Amino acid sequence: MRMFVRVISSLFALSLANIASAQAIQLRDGSVLVGEIQDVSAEGMTFHRLDTGGMLDLLWEDLSGESAVRIKHMKGLLVEDEEEITVQADVITFSVQGLAREVLVGILVRQTPEEYILQRRGVEYPIQRRDIKLTGKREVPVYDVYSKEGYYALQLNEIQPGEDADKHILMADALRRAGDYAASEKHLLRADELGGGSQKSKLPPMLTRLRTLMESEAERETLKEIRVLRNQKRFEDAEAMIAQFEIDFPDSRLKTDLEREKRRFEKDRESFMIGQVYQKWAQTLLAVARDKAAEDVDLNTAREYAENFMAQEIFSRIGESLDLSPEEVEEFWADRHKYGRHGPDLFSYGVGSWLLGKDKILLNTKLDNLGGNTNLKAGESRSEWERITRKMEEIRKRSRQVARQNRDSGPESDEDWWMRSSRNDRQYWMRAYFAENSGYLEVTRAFIARCTSCAGTGSVAVRGMSGGQQKQACTLCRGTRHTRTIRAR
Repeated sequence: MRMFVRVISSLFALSLANIASAQAIQLRDGSVLVGEIQDVSAEGMTFHRLDTGGMLDLLWEDLSGESAVRIKHMKGLLVEDEEEITVQADVITFSVQGLAREVLVGILVRQTPEEYILQRRGVEYPIQRRDIKLTGKREVPVYDVYSKEGYYALQLNEIQPGEDADKHILMADALRRAGDYAASEKHLLRADELGGGSQKSKLPPMLTRLRTLMESEAERETLKEIRVLRNQKRFEDAEAMIAQFEIDFPDSRLKTDLEREKRRFEKDRESFMIGQVYQKWAQTLLAVARDKAAEDVDLNTAREYAENFMAQEIFSRIGESLDLSPEEVEEFWADRHKYGRHGPDLFSYGVGSWLLGKDKILLNTKLDNLGGNTNLKAGESRSEWERITRKMEEIRKRSRQVARQNRDSGPESDEDWWMRSSRNDRQYWMRAYFAENSGYLEVTRAFIARCTSCAGTGSVAVRGMSGGQQKQACTLCRGTRHTRTIRAR
């Protein structure tokens, strides 16, 4: 009986040990499995189920995102990007005997009435006070001013780990983040010898993570350089280094880190290029319209070009200036809303509004007073309003003369007006027509202003053959009574 009890107790203890060492994972569908994680790789892992004893080959995609990240951290497959450790350094700008100014960055270790002594990577540099032009402070990467030995001594003095396991772990973390992996490992092992302190359970994954870094230091340096190039907006160089990483380290355990860096690269490049395209858009649009207007094309050709061909010319020109294909520029332009690159701009048909016809002039509009402050949003330029106003004043002065001419020759056709109008009028008309009809801009608001010649009545009084006054369709708005302006983004 006693033997039976001992056997049962042993089996029960063994069962408890298995349960204690078991780990829970969550699959993508939300179900939870308990068992042992085995044979972890960059692609996935083998999982020994506790309930059935079966073995599962799982890809990381089979797990929930949180569970996959947790296991990768635990097994050293995913190392969180560390923000570069910086220290506050002293910056001294000086000039010796009136020569070109120099800047020295370091740690001010002492000063005398005659000089400052700045230390940089263990070397002291004396600077005469009379030569100093400017002093200040700046956050710089730790190894810009300290040697590895110097930074280690600094941390040792500040933390003073002694026989405290938690302080050794704190020391190890600071050294790891600074890239001194060998010294970091020494302090983690010392913390383990001291019992692990309050973080005993975290020591094994810490050591695994650190050794992954030590084994793949070349990969880590490459990833760091990719980040530097990305931050400097040197995207071609960063892309080339990403490709080289995949060639040099095909079996790297840091594939997950590389994939994350590639995603950040793509996002940053997209954001930057969208910004570049957006900056060049308005100027290029006006240039393309100006060049087409200079060809003296007829009105129908101008309409067709603005609707169907103008965008491709814009994409091509921007692409040439940014070394992008027209297709890439079009994609960046289409995605501009993702990064807030869609501020509205003003587009006016001006004195050519009548070419649209009365119904289209009034479409989705409200009446505004041309040039009024209510038409401008904060930070929006008044140059377009001023241009329209000046042009309207010029046309109004000519309107009576044109009216007298039309009295005998009959009304002017839209094609005649188009060919007679200035290139400046044609280019701005095409610009507005493109904004409203090409599909590449979103009209956010449309409004009208009363014709300045007829005050919105559609007709003007002219002197007839007999010398009396008679009504005639306004030669500025052609009886449509208004001009049309839109905001589009």
